[in-house]
Amino acid sequence: MPLIYALVSYHSTIIASHTSPTLTGNFAQVSTALLNRLDFSNDSKLSYSYHQYCFHYIINKGFVYLTIADELYNRLLAFHFLSELQNAFTAKKSNELSRAKFTENEFDSDMSAAFTDLFTKYNDVNNCKIATITNQLSDIHSTMLNNIDLAVNRNASLEDLNSRTENLSSAAFSFNRHSRTLKRKMWYRDLKSMMVLGSGLASVGYIWAASKCGGLSLPHC
Repeated sequence: MPLIYALVSYHSTIIASHTSPTLTGNFAQVSTALLNRLDFSNDSKLSYSYHQYCFHYIINKGFVYLTIADELYNRLLAFHFLSELQNAFTAKKSNELSRAKFTENEFDSDMSAAFTDLFTKYNDVNNCKIATITNQLSDIHSTMLNNIDLAVNRNASLEDLNSRTENLSSAAFSFNRHSRTLKRKMWYRDLKSMMVLGSGLASVGYIWAASKCGGLSLPHC
């Protein structure tokens, strides 16, 4: 999963490039085709996938720092590589960055050692610094996954709590509804009982009055 090819260009003019010694291919031609499609007016940092390769690049003030890597090569490591390449180039050629025109491959010899060192560093899986960066990236990835899992679990807990709250609210509504219904029934039953009791008392009173007043028509009262 190595870095395969890298370049520095000003707009679409490649001014320095390097290919991994163990690999061959038309990487420069493919890169030129990509450079011709880029917008150099804005600084950017992007990646493109093409078959089994990935193109990673940084555009800064019209200069392009690009690498082609195996599709399985870690993207963040590729951008660490490009950042170091940018720093190496600007350190060596700081007095020439304001030029308006550059010729093709004019800095190949000047950047050869920097390219070789960076390729050796970033293609060495046993390199302790690269291993540290990779482990940090893995830790970040694991932490992100753990946070996502916690968020999912928390969301599940909230959903469960919401469900319980909805059930409780439903039960409370049902209880209130049944309570109102029961209260109405009790009120009607009490009213009926009071009416029956009132009617009975009225009947008893009438009978008592009739016995005292000489008959049902109460002639003596």
